[in-house]
Amino acid sequence: MDELDEFLGDQPRAEEWRALRKALAGRLHSLRERQKDSRDDAEILVLASEIEKLEAKVAALRLEEAVAQFVEDSAQATINSAKLNPESDEPEE
Repeated sequence: MDELDEFLGDQPRAEEWRALRKALAGRLHSLRERQKDSRDDAEILVLASEIEKLEAKVAALRLEEAVAQFVEDSAQATINSAKLNPESDEPEE
């Protein structure tokens, strides 16, 4: 376990959110293709509803990914700063 993992604890990393988002985006693409190819009005409506729900989930995952990336970058900057300035961790006399 590296310092960043220790700092973040059990929080999912940005790459985990990205993988989930990409998986759902692939499913979303498939649903859009099915909807485009469908000739059944009822199926088109059902697919439209599923597409709308998946779009919201993909957007939420994109946000989680961005937040996680920001937290990781900030934590890494803090870790790097502490390594560059180790005396700043020592109590002042």
